[in-house]
Amino acid sequence: MAALLGTERLVTVVGPAGVGKTRLAQEVALGHSAWGGGSRLRRQGQVLLVLHGAEHVASATRDLAIALLEAAPMLRVLVTSRRSLDVSGERVLRLELLTDASSLQLLTSALEPSGASGDAVGGCAGRANVQPGGTRGQARVG
Repeated sequence: MAALLGTERLVTVVGPAGVGKTRLAQEVALGHSAWGGGSRLRRQGQVLLVLHGAEHVASATRDLAIALLEAAPMLRVLVTSRRSLDVSGERVLRLELLTDASSLQLLTSALEPSGASGDAVGGCAGRANVQPGGTRGQARVG
């Protein structure tokens, strides 16, 4: 993601509610993402602005992003939304919900190093509210 923001000035992370758009944007902004984080951006003297939930104010977000990018050449804008801003120069990164099988595989690989049994993985998947048909319910891990 940081590499993408190193070359693109406007990146919109698009996907359905609950897919992880906000979490990804937070990780990038904090510099702790799996893609190298914001440290590369800081070294290049660039500034990252995160605009969250743009689908609620799409027109205003689009106008703001255009105005700020024109005025500040070192600015990078990362937007989270359920749909793209549909502006020239926008790079769209689409996130999709995991299927049941992919969710279970991801959970299994995450728990494998801890030596968790298959029963424990199944129990965790049940608590994560995995739904038939390839979607997951709204669940919070507390």
